[in-house]
Amino acid sequence: MIHKAVIPVAGLGTRLYPITRSIGKEFIPVIDTDGLVKPVILIILEQLYNSGIDEICLIVSCDEDIKTYKKFFQTPISEEYNKKLSNQMHRFEKKIFDIGKKLSFRVPKENKGFGYSVLQAADFCDGEPVLLLLGDTIYRSKSQKTCSKQIIEAYEKLKRPIVSIHETKLNDVIHYGILSGTWDDKNKTLMNVTEFIEKPTVEYAKKFLGVKRDNDKFSYYSVFGQYILTPEVFLALDDNIKSGKAIEKNGEIGLTAVLASFINSSTNNGASGLYGVVLSGKMFDTGNAQAYMETLRKYNR
Repeated sequence: MIHKAVIPVAGLGTRLYPITRSIGKEFIPVIDTDGLVKPVILIILEQLYNSGIDEICLIVSCDEDIKTYKKFFQTPISEEYNKKLSNQMHRFEKKIFDIGKKLSFRVPKENKGFGYSVLQAADFCDGEPVLLLLGDTIYRSKSQKTCSKQIIEAYEKLKRPIVSIHETKLNDVIHYGILSGTWDDKNKTLMNVTEFIEKPTVEYAKKFLGVKRDNDKFSYYSVFGQYILTPEVFLALDDNIKSGKAIEKNGEIGLTAVLASFINSSTNNGASGLYGVVLSGKMFDTGNAQAYMETLRKYNR
């Protein structure tokens, strides 16, 4: 059973300037489905809490960020403020402290991109598979299980590295990591991945990355923002960084190429070493102004 999660939150949030002059982008507010106004990171952490995660590592930019988290999740509010809260809010205050007890932190020595940030949690993972999430994306499940719980259960079945996926429009593939492969189940939720490419052209995706559906039409699948990383992924990431193979076109260290290297790693039955899993839910981006506005409009409906 997976009981650890990693969340990189070290980005500067310049696309949300000027609010990010004073607070990290993961602390901007969203009205949750329970009607409470919460910072984005609290919504993410609460869903991990509800998914049975025991330990959470946050990859932050600097020591000042750690102080901010400890103030929010581990420091009591004033007595005057506390007296004005309802019993319901007192119970939620306890949950915030319970979440705070699960947190640990890592600070990268350099800002080298997503893959580099993820690698900082290698010692935290300590040879165990972990759930990886993005720090600016929240999820609304369409089932009784959180999206995190769904991908964890998929891992318990597959025991392979997993990338959560969802259908995207052909014209939008240039913005995302795109996966292609064959379905392993009749419900078409478990994809045996044969190709994983970061931001392909529309032409390339149309020719090589379409996945056939029941109606003989082709669909395209992009990353949904939750991953299960096995210990082997961290070893490969470290090797790729040292050799320079993980450096992307923008000069940053990515994760896509490392995960794609597992496609040719076969199990005893010949299955791919990388799976894509369609989760029953919807993702909401908060990392730029337009996406944030859409999240405010639609997330708690």
